[in-house]
Parts: sequence; C-alpha cells; structure tokens
Amino acid sequence: MKKHTHLSEEELSIFLEYSKKNQVLFKNKIIQNYFTTDKNKKYLVLSLKGNFENRQALEESFRKHFFQYRFTNSTFAA
Repeated sequence: MKKHTHLSEEELSIFLEYSKKNQVLFKNKIIQNYFTTDKNKKYLVLSLKGNFENRQALEESFRKHFFQYRFTNSTFAA
C-alpha cells in the first residue's frame, strides 16, 4: 500500500457508495468508529478493488480495533 493514507476523490466516492449500500452495517458504533480514519477507509476501498494485501491489512486492523474496543468497554463495565 502507498505510504500516504488520504483518500482520493474516487476512493472517497467508493467508500461512500459502499457505506450507503451497507447502511445496516454502518449503524454499528464499532464500525462507525473504525472508519473514522482515512487509513481504514483506504484499506476497505483497496480491498474492494481486489488488493489482497490490503484485505489482510483491513482484517488485522479491524481485529486490533475490536479487541481494543472490547477491552476498553469490559474494563469500564467491571
């Protein structure tokens, strides 16, 4: 993946179209929070374009995000 993580207009358009088509998924607060960064949006867009390396990065990045979310929420719930 390229070093920069800002989205081009095309990439942003792809992301917005995907999120619009998957509105139920994007109502989830964990998903919403995950996609607040351009880096994670870019992982998604490039994986949608068939980039396997970015698909793996997307999955690993989300696993870390989800773990952190669960850890933070379980810490406060205890």
